[in-house]
Amino acid sequence: FLLGLTFIYYVFSWFNLAFILHYPTLICLQGFKYLVEFFASLPFAAWQVTAWGAGTIAAYYVGLFALLHAPLKKWRRGLLIGTSMSILGILGMQYWLTPAVRIYLLDEWYHNIALVQVKHGPVFIVGNGLSAPKAKQALYKIGCRQADGVLLTDGNSAKNDYTSLAKQVIVPFQTTWPGETVGLFGNTRVRMQWGVHQTKQGRIWYNTGYSGSKYDEVSYCFDVPRQTGICVGRLVRVQGRVITAQTNQTVEVKL
Repeated sequence: FLLGLTFIYYVFSWFNLAFILHYPTLICLQGFKYLVEFFASLPFAAWQVTAWGAGTIAAYYVGLFALLHAPLKKWRRGLLIGTSMSILGILGMQYWLTPAVRIYLLDEWYHNIALVQVKHGPVFIVGNGLSAPKAKQALYKIGCRQADGVLLTDGNSAKNDYTSLAKQVIVPFQTTWPGETVGLFGNTRVRMQWGVHQTKQGRIWYNTGYSGSKYDEVSYCFDVPRQTGICVGRLVRVQGRVITAQTNQTVEVKL
């Protein structure tokens, strides 16, 4: 009905007669909008799911192709073997081509966090500069429902509450201090160190010394198989490289 009404309204506009159906069309559109918003507001209207990798999506469509063509006799011969080999090959390539470590620097008007994703290992959130809902959306986009740890870079743990986003929240200057090991998360060892900063001239300096103020900061170093000395805080420092966040952008670092 609504589609037909809007089409007639469009036809009437050719003859400058659209005013006749202006209010009926407007009322119908507002009613339709209300219905859409009502059903979308229901708790079961949608479920949040984590993003799939490119290989997983490709394997899914190969399997869907096989399922839809299975009833056809000419496709049965060799279909199972061909699609099985394709799916295994795609998933195998995804496994071997996945970087050992992925780091995402997320920035929103100079407030930022970093996501550290270890291949088939733990996921960490470093910092809590963004709101918890936005950090949760970022986790879902990299295919993770919950991080293994939130690693705060300062003692102000109340800035944004991330307790629901991770199994563990590390607050510096309480039980762990710079120079100490935070813990072993699967195959990844995490160490705390003083905050790493970079001047406009490119010089690296450390925020050493504890003053008890909000300016005390730390960063974290990750030791994973075949990758050591990956330090993340306000910036990423690895293998002599320094990568900084870009305003209102997401910077991805593959190692």
